[in-house]
Amino acid sequence: MYFIKSMTAKFLLVSVSVFCVGCSGGDSVDLGTVTGVVTMDGTPLPDAIVVFVPEKGNPSTGRTDDSGKYELSYPGDSKGALVGSHTVKITTGKPLDETISGDADMANVDM
Repeated sequence: MYFIKSMTAKFLLVSVSVFCVGCSGGDSVDLGTVTGVVTMDGTPLPDAIVVFVPEKGNPSTGRTDDSGKYELSYPGDSKGALVGSHTVKITTGKPLDETISGDADMANVDM
């Protein structure tokens, strides 16, 4: 009986240890703090979505406040962006001021 309890305790200890190692996040990523201000024609741009897309890895995102300020967040609960080169994308999600005709060449439309 003691042998069974001892083996059960050892099994649970090993299982919990393996579980903790498996959930520890594995490789940590090198993040840098990213904050800034988005303006358009010299005026702060509120409610814009800012996305930093790295060459490899997950993108970081942020949203501007009323004064155009933003701070990037990395997937999970981390702040910042992967260290390295990024493509930056900014969108407001607001409709265009002008209607684009059906005959327009979409590759050459100025927005």
